[in-house]
Amino acid sequence: MLQLLKIKNRPDAVYVAGDYAVLGALQVLNENNIRVPEEIALVGFGNEPFTDMLTPKITSVNQHSEKIGKLAAETFLNHIKKKTITQELNKQILDAELIVRDSSYKNKTTLK
Repeated sequence: MLQLLKIKNRPDAVYVAGDYAVLGALQVLNENNIRVPEEIALVGFGNEPFTDMLTPKITSVNQHSEKIGKLAAETFLNHIKKKTITQELNKQILDAELIVRDSSYKNKTTLK
C-alpha cells in the first residue's frame, strides 16, 4: 500500500488478494489520513468474519470456504470407502459472491 501511495496518479481503488492483507492496507491508509472509500476504495477476498466488524466495513469476495471444506471432506470420505482406488477428477464449480460494504462505495443510495 505504501508503494501505491507513492505513485504520481495513485489509484482510487485497490483490490487486495486476501482479507488479512486488507487489514494492513487499511492501517497504512489510516496512518496517512487517507479516507476509505472517499479517496481510495478497498476490496478484499475471503469474506473473513472480521471484515464486517471494521470501520469501514470491508467489501469482500465470499468464496464460501465452509462449503468448499464440506465438499472436500465428502469427496475424501467417499474416496476412502472404495475398495479399489482409481484416480478420477471431481470438478465442482461454486459461484463466488461480492459482498459490498462501506469500504468500496461512497453513497449507498446509488447502488442497485
